[in-house]
Amino acid sequence: MAPGAQIIITILNGMVLFRISVFFVDYVKEIEGMINISVEPGRVNREQVNHGQVEKLTPCRLRPPRVFSGNSKAWVAFRPSRLVNGVYSMCGRYTLTVNSDYLAEHFQLRNTKIEYYLRYNIAPGQNVPVIGLNRGEKGLAFMRWGLIPPWAKEASAGYKMINARAETVDRKPAFRASFYNSRCLIPADSFFEWKKIGGKKQPVRFILPDKPVFAFAGLWSLWHTPEGEKVFSCSIIATMSNDFVKNIHDRMPVILANKEAQDKWLTWSETGKLKSLLRPYQGKMRSYAVSTRVNSPHNDSPDCIEEVDFPE
Repeated sequence: MAPGAQIIITILNGMVLFRISVFFVDYVKEIEGMINISVEPGRVNREQVNHGQVEKLTPCRLRPPRVFSGNSKAWVAFRPSRLVNGVYSMCGRYTLTVNSDYLAEHFQLRNTKIEYYLRYNIAPGQNVPVIGLNRGEKGLAFMRWGLIPPWAKEASAGYKMINARAETVDRKPAFRASFYNSRCLIPADSFFEWKKIGGKKQPVRFILPDKPVFAFAGLWSLWHTPEGEKVFSCSIIATMSNDFVKNIHDRMPVILANKEAQDKWLTWSETGKLKSLLRPYQGKMRSYAVSTRVNSPHNDSPDCIEEVDFPE
C-alpha cells in the first residue's frame, strides 16, 4: 500500500475513534443525570445539590412500601425530562412552592410530618408528591411522573404517559385500570406552557390568584421491574383549555381547586360522575412570562418563577 494511502487511512481511523469517544462522553453525562441520589434524613451533600443545580435543598420522603401510609425514607432524584417534537406535551412542567406544613394542613393529610424541598420547575421523570387514600384517610407519597402501566416491558413507557386525555382516560388501556381503581391528587401551585413568539417559544407561568395551592386530577400505578422492584408512577389528566389558556395552548391540566371536587375525585366510582369533574377550570387565573431557565429540568430555583417581560 502506498504511504499516502496509509496516512489517509490512519487519519480516518482517528476521526472515527474521536467521534466514538465524544459520543461515549455525552452518553455518560446523560446517565449521570439519571442517577437517583440517596441521602439520610436531615443531611444533603453539597455536591449532590450542585449536581441538580438546586441552590437550597432539604430531603423529601419517598413513597412507602404501603403507598400513602406515611412511613418512608428520604431520597432525592434528578432525571432529565424528554421533549415531544421540541415542545412539552400538554402539561409538561409545574411548581409546588408551599411548605410542607401548609400542604399537610390544606389537604388534611394523615402523615403530617412531610419533608420535601420546594420545587420551582418539576419535570417528567422526576419523583413528585402525590395524594391518595389509605383506609379512608388522605396520605402523601412520592411517585415518578410518567405512568408506567403494569403490563409495560420497560420503565421508559412512562415517558409517553405524563398526561392522560380526559376524553379517553376511561377507555385507553394504559389508563383505564388506574381511572377506576387508582385515582390521586397531584398538588401544585402553578403550571407552565410555552407560547410561540416569532420563531421562539416563551415559557409562561399560570397561577390561581385566590388559590395558594390546588391539585391536578391524577392517576397512579404500580409497576414491577424485571428484578421485582416496585416502581410507583403517576400521570396528570389534561383537558381542553379554557378561554384564558387557549391563546397559548389548546390543552391544560384538570384543576381540582376545592376540597369538595378533590374528595369526589378520590371517592366516587361512577364513570359519568368522575368524568364530569374533568372539565376546564373556570375560576380566576393569571399568567406571566418567565425566564427560559425553565426549559432545562436541571434548573429548579426561585428565579424560574420570576416575572420577565414578554419579548417583542
